[in-house]
Amino acid sequence: RQFGAQIDAAIQRRVERVLSNNRAAYGLVLRARFLYMSGFRSDWYEAFAKYSEALELDPNYAAAHVGVMMVRSDIGFDQPPRTVQPEIYDRAIRLLSLDDTVFTAYTRVVGKLLFYDRDWDSAQKVIEKMMADWPEVDFEWAIWFRNIGRTNQAQHHHERLKQRPNPGAYEAQY
Repeated sequence: RQFGAQIDAAIQRRVERVLSNNRAAYGLVLRARFLYMSGFRSDWYEAFAKYSEALELDPNYAAAHVGVMMVRSDIGFDQPPRTVQPEIYDRAIRLLSLDDTVFTAYTRVVGKLLFYDRDWDSAQKVIEKMMADWPEVDFEWAIWFRNIGRTNQAQHHHERLKQRPNPGAYEAQY
């Protein structure tokens, strides 16, 4: 807007969810990402605190919700999955109510449905919805289809993945 360009209202809302209009929250998310990506488990707790602080400043900040979800998934290894997974699932559902385009939130929903609820039918419905929105994420589809026993579909996506210039690269989403 600063340059006089017109931005579609839907796109502007998406930008605000991803980037936040709150500079302090945005700065906290950047520092939290750095800490989380360090790979040092000791930094994950500080990253979690910074993501959480960013959410206090901007409760609708999707990137901060994703960060909390990701770090909580890793920190959760210290606790029983039945304790951690419902919390991660609830956060994913809340995030999807704010922004239904967050791939990572869908992966957490599917993970809980498959591995903790053993609700294969519901998981497959979420996977099919994700595939409609992100058909190119063959790495993810190969894994999910293998997990639900659909090996022919998994093999199809695995073969598509091998055709890529860098088949070992994970398609990062949000």
